Amino acid sequence: MGVTGNQGIDVRQTGNRLIFRAFLQDSSGAVVTTGTTNVGLYEVQDDGTLKSYDWNDNTFKTTALTTEYQTATHQTGNNSTTNTGVWTKALTTLTGFTVGGIYLVQLRNTGAYPTIQTREFQYGNEQDRKSTRLNSSHT
Repeated sequence: MGVTGNQGIDVRQTGNRLIFRAFLQDSSGAVVTTGTTNVGLYEVQDDGTLKSYDWNDNTFKTTALTTEYQTATHQTGNNSTTNTGVWTKALTTLTGFTVGGIYLVQLRNTGAYPTIQTREFQYGNEQDRKSTRLNSSHT
């Protein structure tokens, strides 16, 4: 039986940073607390194509990337005694983003179900609070 709980990625712009936050569960509904959760970013172009974010130089590009992903961190509660299944990644260099631009954030963890989750967001506008969840791949 598939997971039917609250899943997905939240994107919040706070001052000089973007915070990506995801609640990950496995196929049985247990929270995912281990493994590697990779974060990738894409900029949607006017013609529907994508530019990929290079974490090495903080730019979106169509050429080969030096650093395609960064890892998110699993967060705990209650003095680090409670596993939450919440993973976060903060991005503090925002020079590659354009106000009003449409972006995709993708989190990948082989222990999560689905293993890839994608969220669309608009940078620097009210849309940040109204992000939409896209269909996730079940690989």
